[in-house]
Amino acid sequence: MKILERLKHEQIKAGQTIQLSYEPGKIIEVKKTGSVFQVILSNEKRLLLNDEVKFKLLELHYRLHLTHVFRQGNSIGQMQLAKVSGVTSIKRV
Repeated sequence: MKILERLKHEQIKAGQTIQLSYEPGKIIEVKKTGSVFQVILSNEKRLLLNDEVKFKLLELHYRLHLTHVFRQGNSIGQMQLAKVSGVTSIKRV
């Protein structure tokens, strides 16, 4: 799998899975379902399986800014992850 430098949400097709990683040892996989991304793998305690998220841009070495996070259909607001290291890897799975 090739590591990508940046990825806009429009560049991801429905059904595609994206894997993101950042320090310390965090890995998240999201699958595009319509206009949102469903979390299908996460060892980040603040982001749970089946949460739905929205973002505008994924970029290496920058924070992961989730513009909307939905848990069980309810909005829980925005979330910023990878604050220390920034995103260290972006891959299409």
